[in-house]
Amino acid sequence: FNNLKFFHNGFAGVKCLDGLWNFIRHDGTYLSDMWFKVVDDFDDNGLSRVQLQNGKRNYLRTDGKLLVDDLDCNVGCFDSNGITYVEKNEKVIYYINEKGEKVR
Repeated sequence: FNNLKFFHNGFAGVKCLDGLWNFIRHDGTYLSDMWFKVVDDFDDNGLSRVQLQNGKRNYLRTDGKLLVDDLDCNVGCFDSNGITYVEKNEKVIYYINEKGEKVR
């Protein structure tokens, strides 16, 4: 690894020599099959904000899957009510909660 973060909420961010990030579990296995440009620590809500290789922002869940399936969407930061927007082509298309459920 080129860089290693501390374990936080069960996972540690690791940056490989190619400059891309993933997470490892305590047993050393990777959390996701995807690799990311940027990763944040996992929050208490079980989500980590990540930047995909295409530059879009999304959230990674503790099961290794993205919160929003559409890789061409950007996902904003959650507000104090646990709600954020999902945008495509710089236009908000819907809102979601921390479970990924559409709201509003």
